[in-house]
Amino acid sequence: MYVKGRKLPASAVWTAMMTNNLSVNEAAYNWNLPVPAVQEIIEYCESNKQLLAMEAAEELRQWGHFAGSLPPVSCTNKFDL
Repeated sequence: MYVKGRKLPASAVWTAMMTNNLSVNEAAYNWNLPVPAVQEIIEYCESNKQLLAMEAAEELRQWGHFAGSLPPVSCTNKFDL
């Protein structure tokens, strides 16, 4: 679920709220959302924890597959003294 009219996943708001210990009002302020929208995000995410966890695991799996197919990168420090 995304916030209507934005490319903002509800899970991003909810996760940030939990991680940063934000109140509903603080989250609404941070994302410029109405308080009822944040309350709906919380309700949705808490009701669908298992689905969100499965989606996150799949995304990590896909990123791991993608990262494994990239060539190694050589890093050099151009500022050695």
